[in-house]
Amino acid sequence: MKEMYKLKYHLEPISGWMNDPNGLVEKDGVYHIYYQYSYEPEGGLKYWKQFTTKDFLHYQDEGIALSPDHPHDQGGAYSGCCFNDHGLLRYFYTGNVKLPGDYDYINAGREHNVMKVDSQDGLVLDHKEVVLYNKDYPQNMSCHVRDPYVYENDGMYYMVLGARTLDSHGCVILYSSKDLKKWDYMKTVDYHKPFGYMWECPNYLSFEKKKFLFCCPQGLESHNYDYEAIYQNGYFPLTADLEKDCVLEDFIEFDHGFDIYAQQFFKDEKGRMIMAGWMGLPDIDYTNPTIEEGRQHAFTLFREITEHEGRLYQFPIEEYKSLREEKKEVHGTSLTMNTSCFECHITDLPQSFKLHLRGVNMNYEDGLLTIDMNKSGSGRGVKHIKIPEMNNMTLFSDTSSLELFINDGAYAFTTRIYNNSDTIEIISNKKIDMTAYQLKAID
Repeated sequence: MKEMYKLKYHLEPISGWMNDPNGLVEKDGVYHIYYQYSYEPEGGLKYWKQFTTKDFLHYQDEGIALSPDHPHDQGGAYSGCCFNDHGLLRYFYTGNVKLPGDYDYINAGREHNVMKVDSQDGLVLDHKEVVLYNKDYPQNMSCHVRDPYVYENDGMYYMVLGARTLDSHGCVILYSSKDLKKWDYMKTVDYHKPFGYMWECPNYLSFEKKKFLFCCPQGLESHNYDYEAIYQNGYFPLTADLEKDCVLEDFIEFDHGFDIYAQQFFKDEKGRMIMAGWMGLPDIDYTNPTIEEGRQHAFTLFREITEHEGRLYQFPIEEYKSLREEKKEVHGTSLTMNTSCFECHITDLPQSFKLHLRGVNMNYEDGLLTIDMNKSGSGRGVKHIKIPEMNNMTLFSDTSSLELFINDGAYAFTTRIYNNSDTIEIISNKKIDMTAYQLKAID
């Protein structure tokens, strides 16, 4: 079978289903990249599978890292985290168990256990144990408490869990521990008004000048071009450390695309905050033709995260510069690439313009960027980003993906795209500066 949609410089499984990044960590110069995996391309029982790399250019597929082979995770080894605890890798994840019976599996009928495993090398994960059971959560919680994120601060460990209350309000729950085994409930953290029914995949980001709670809220209604995806991804700036008496400031959407969710963040040994996201989304009403090739979904590009004036910026890590080959520069209205795999930096943008590539129309006017996928989206339609002023845009195009980074990464847009051609023309209705590079494949 010809794999016309196989990505060249993004991570994806050879076959089967990929979703949330899990347990991203670096140890001794090796990046361990785990992810939710099912053998069936349309999803199924969840495992953790793993890639390793030293440079984000050359990868080793390490196979299955965690299997749902324990009484308390037999319904799936769900999402979780890892951190390097003075040379020992510590993993926490959600063990899912669906009980037989007539249950809604929201408020009853499900175990959602926090499981712990350790590893010396990141390849053999063993000694499974349960550190939190249903009974350990506040009594007002539903059976949807999951996705542990663990961090250390001042000699104490803290665990953040995404949650849904019995009356369907999204929040996170915070626990503390001295030994990573006995966990004490600290508090429930929520917004000052109802904000969705479930917050998934929480991350806590600590920068010198500002702290952030990242999560993926479900159940937000679209309004005035905000929250146009079925489920959102974004962050709350915090007034103090999460474990202290903090207040959540207003939520900021992080990536406005059709295919982005469950981002996970980690600090590497260089001190960079790096993120990868699932280039997909649950419960979508559009499709991925890659299913016909035996696989579905991929990772976004790995992105470095920085803080500027209380906001998070994201931009692909510098390692991708090593993929650059032929360079083209144009000051004008069109640029032609002889491949669908390229990056293009666009500057000198007027405050109203139109851009067309790969069947996608972009229109910027009156502080609103409109992106219309047309026939290239396989059911994906139109989205909008409110941007008061546009200064520059960087495009990363792969065989079946498109990622936009606007104003040096202040705004982002990630989508799958199913318009494959050997020749790609970027067309603008006004003269702009374009610098593009053909990109070679990772291996």
